[in-house]
Order: sequence, then C-alpha cells, then structure tokens
Amino acid sequence: MPTNIQQLYRHNRWANRLILATCVDLTPEQLAADCVGTYGALHVTLAHLAAAESGYVHRLSAEPRILEWRDPAPPPPVSVLADALERSGTRLIGLAASTPDDHIAAFRTLDGEDVEIPGWVLLAQSIDHAREHRSHAATILTQLGLTPPDIDVWAFDESGADADVA
Repeated sequence: MPTNIQQLYRHNRWANRLILATCVDLTPEQLAADCVGTYGALHVTLAHLAAAESGYVHRLSAEPRILEWRDPAPPPPVSVLADALERSGTRLIGLAASTPDDHIAAFRTLDGEDVEIPGWVLLAQSIDHAREHRSHAATILTQLGLTPPDIDVWAFDESGADADVA
C-alpha cells in the first residue's frame, strides 16, 4: 500500500501523463503557441518541466539525469518528454518514500555554485514546479481552443489511478 506522501507523487506522474497525452499529437504550430503569463511556448514549457523533474531526481539520488535539455536548444519530441516524465515520476514516487528526513543534497548549480539543500525542499519543489507548468500548458491549450485534461487531485482520486502501484 502506498504511503500518503507517495500518493502526492503518483498524482504528479498521472497529471504529467495526461498533459503530455493531450499534447503528443499537436501540430508544430500548436506546440509553438504561447500565452502571456506562461513560461513560454507550449513545447518549451513541457521540455522545461521534464528536464527540471529529471534534475530533481538527479540531485536527490545522484543517478544520471533521465533527460538532458536546456533552453534555447530545440525541445525533444513530446513522446520523448512523456517517456522522461514517466521515468522521473516513477523515481520520485520511490524517492518520496526512501529519502531520509535529514537528507542533504549537495550539488553544483548551473551557475557553477556548490550548494547543499535539504532533500525535502527538492521533493516539495518538484511538486510545486510541475503543478505551475502544467497550469501554463493548460492555459495555452485553452487559448488554442482545446480542452485540457482535468488533472486536479479530485479527478485523480475518482480515476482510480492511485491503484497503479508502480
């Protein structure tokens, strides 16, 4: 039986699945769409989300990054991003259960600064960051005249997706 905290990360993985599934068949023009108040173009936002989540896993576990991507490089195909988010989402579920409360992640930032951050901060940031950028993606989808998926926690609970124990 998953822990309550793991359910939070299961919801995160499920919500990422739904957003990426909505975007996988979009045209290049639709993926290039952006909207004032969002991170940027839809495709770039999705790549940023996937690369960041890969970075949180890397910083918490010291495993190699699942996805290497940095703006302004062209974003990988949506199917590649979906695979990366599936893998990092599954790892975050495990890390949520196994990261000790006193864990300190030591790493070098993109600016070359050596930092130490409590593991709980990275775990919390992974959820907050993903939620924000999924909201950006949903806003862009709405502006394109598309209906974004219902990805809130209520919908997750009603979907029965929490039975997915992987």
